[in-house]
Amino acid sequence: MSSCTSNSKFYVRLLLIVALFLSMYFVVGFALDFIVQRRTNKSRFTQRGTSKLTHLKLNHKVGELDIIFVGSSRTEYHMSQRSFRDNGMLVYNLGVSGAKLSSYASTLKGALGRKPKSVVLSLSVQTLYEESWDFPITIDWFSLKAVLESGANLRDGLNAIAHLAEGTNKIRVYADGVSSRVKKSYDRFEPRKKISKKAEEKKPAPLFDERECRIIQNSKKGKGKATLKCSNGDSILMGGGFDESKIAEKTVLKNLNPSKMKYLNQLHAFAKAQGSELIFVLEPTYKTEFLYDLSEIKSVLKAPLFDNTGLYRGNKDIWFDQGHLNYSGKKRYSEHLAGQLKSSLGQ
Repeated sequence: MSSCTSNSKFYVRLLLIVALFLSMYFVVGFALDFIVQRRTNKSRFTQRGTSKLTHLKLNHKVGELDIIFVGSSRTEYHMSQRSFRDNGMLVYNLGVSGAKLSSYASTLKGALGRKPKSVVLSLSVQTLYEESWDFPITIDWFSLKAVLESGANLRDGLNAIAHLAEGTNKIRVYADGVSSRVKKSYDRFEPRKKISKKAEEKKPAPLFDERECRIIQNSKKGKGKATLKCSNGDSILMGGGFDESKIAEKTVLKNLNPSKMKYLNQLHAFAKAQGSELIFVLEPTYKTEFLYDLSEIKSVLKAPLFDNTGLYRGNKDIWFDQGHLNYSGKKRYSEHLAGQLKSSLGQ
């Protein structure tokens, strides 16, 4: 009898411990979500899709935008809102670092809520040929449903569901941001190096045009390199220099992924039903020459497409690294894309 009582008490305690752990798990998750939203206002945002969507809503009324740009870090760092404004277009940069093609459905849905005339979705050409889907930890049910409806195979479907489940772990989702904040707090206690007046005088004049945007964050990324964050939603990479020895010179791309092409056409139909035009752009690459059949891509896609893949190949001066343009490249590319879009939109 005493043995049964002891076992019962043990299981009760075990259940209480599990319940306490789960409660703390969800409380921490809600707290992190709350902090992220609290840090989002008209001039500040975090590197999360939900935060940038909130920033978009706070800054732009429904129906006032000509274009909203959707994409990954390459959209985030490559689009200059000022360049488009100078070309007579009011735009918003909804690029988010770490975003994947599989998560664009939800981002597009949020963008369409502002009723822009057009949405420009940027992606790399090789993504269209990759056999498997790539999923971010922040994928939600709307994007997952869109991927599954596109005919993704069982392996990709299970992988997507696993990422959806993993995304409930908010500690994991915000790990990089928390780590960065802790590091910044720790660095404050590091002794600062004294810089002589002569050294200060030798520093080159900054190349950044202050009319571009209001800087709210400046993070150094090594010698002569920095990442700037703007209050309007843009981000900027300053400087450059990287090892290009391991970059492939040529890559042949064959066999378009049918589920990805269907997915893109689904997004186009969804945007059209909401009264907006969806335009696709193939992003510039630094060195690799991709060999593919552009006419095949255009024949499958039911939306306008601009191919800028080889636009700046080999021009190292305007690249921050092998995947991202620096500030000079950002301005040049935005001017180029503005010309393409003005022609397409009949402006």
